[in-house]
Amino acid sequence: MKTNIKKNLPVIIVAVIAVILFASIVTYKRTKENNAWELATKMNSSTSYEDYLKSYPNGKYKIKADSLYDQSLWTETVKVSYFEAYQSYLNKIPNGFHIAEAKKILEKSKELPLLKGRLIEKKDLIIFLNHQRFLVVGSTKKINKETTKVQTIIYKCDINKIKTGENIWKLIWKTKDVEAFRYESLYVLKTNNSALILSGYNNGGAYGLSSFFVLRLNLNGKVEKDNNLEYLRSENVVIKDNSIVATEDLRRTEYIVIGDEITQKIIVRSDMAHEGAIKVYFHLNEDGEISPSSNNLLNLKIGQTIAFIPDNEKTKIAFNKGDIGIFTDNWHVDGSAISTCEADRVRSGNDFKLDKIGECHFLVFNEQNPNISYSTVIEPEYQPTFTVLVSKPITQSENRIQSVQNTQSTSNSRTVTNTQSSTSGGYRRSNRDYFAGESAVHEFLSRHSFVSNDGSRLSYSIGDLTITYNRGRLRFTNIEVRIYNQDVAVVSATDIGSGRTLRIKLNATYGSIVDMNDNSMSFQAVN
Repeated sequence: MKTNIKKNLPVIIVAVIAVILFASIVTYKRTKENNAWELATKMNSSTSYEDYLKSYPNGKYKIKADSLYDQSLWTETVKVSYFEAYQSYLNKIPNGFHIAEAKKILEKSKELPLLKGRLIEKKDLIIFLNHQRFLVVGSTKKINKETTKVQTIIYKCDINKIKTGENIWKLIWKTKDVEAFRYESLYVLKTNNSALILSGYNNGGAYGLSSFFVLRLNLNGKVEKDNNLEYLRSENVVIKDNSIVATEDLRRTEYIVIGDEITQKIIVRSDMAHEGAIKVYFHLNEDGEISPSSNNLLNLKIGQTIAFIPDNEKTKIAFNKGDIGIFTDNWHVDGSAISTCEADRVRSGNDFKLDKIGECHFLVFNEQNPNISYSTVIEPEYQPTFTVLVSKPITQSENRIQSVQNTQSTSNSRTVTNTQSSTSGGYRRSNRDYFAGESAVHEFLSRHSFVSNDGSRLSYSIGDLTITYNRGRLRFTNIEVRIYNQDVAVVSATDIGSGRTLRIKLNATYGSIVDMNDNSMSFQAVN
């Protein structure tokens, strides 16, 4: 017996050590869990119970911890009363005791204010870092069949009304009723503690002009009117994720989010030229007339932009005030002389993109010239300040042809002939491609198919315009036409799916279409 005990003594010792070690580990774990539970109950917060449950998901105190976690988190949620807090409660405890009440409150957050006799056309929710919530509403009110009045209204969320059953939105500001064709747009730039709101409404009429106003809102609900932009075309207001740029006749206003601030920058008319524009200079004479300071005859390519720059401070002041106008005969098709009528005026800044081959004239005119009588202005016979000869750009094919001409005179004629014949299937203007009236625009669209560089196609039938591209199809209706001249017209249409307005510029001379929205596309007619 003693021999066996002696023989098995090492095994017995190891077993005893293992039992002692296991007992120590169990005791340590229980002591550690007890200490964690004691700390959780002492802190008595949702965070402390959540930490305990993460460390001991099947621990000794799990059932009690679950209950206290639910109770603590709900108490904290009700105390702060943010909608985000109720959503957090649902996310953390999807089967919590208060889940029905949390869902009811979140449904309340989706309610809109009740507008008497008005329709909500546009809306945007602004939530600041301090959880303050504001609702911006663009609304319309029909006065009769022909008259609509629009209004922008700002509400602040009253969280105290959640449990009373009342509407949670409290009116804090609204514009006056403005007569308009429709409420068109609502854009918001936002930082953690402020927002800039741009509201736009369509003035109606053949020119498709809109008016905009800009408001600033801070996290306390203070509203300040920042700017008023009247009678702009929608393409003159460019919206991006962190900026709004509005181009008026005499200035461009840029709102840009930088860090936690929304900055405003105003570019005066004399500095509004697009990058890469060809600059020409002019000055105001002592007799009140305008003279060119640089060469008054230029040779440029179609698609280039010409910019008119005052070359001294006196001229610059008059130009930026609007006393000096720019006029062009670029839109004429009947060979009439350049004049100072509104139809010839160049708007929106100090530059002009050349879009037609041939001779183009520009008149830079001092409209405050004391030596010009009213009758002279009505029936002017002015010499242009600048004359531009616009030619077609040299294509890659023509470059290759020119290279052959320089090196192989013998094969020159064959090369030219082959190149010209290869392009004979492109757009060829017919004697019907003129915009003499609205019906001619519809006929032009119906008669041609249009294809873009990426393979997208534009097709038209009466009352329906369709763009087909690789991801699907967009259909447009409510087609409106504005004719600039026999070569140029602008068509507006509404996207059936989103209600977004599409504007396309037609050029009958080249059989081209340019989408003038944010993501511009170019289409070419295929005969």
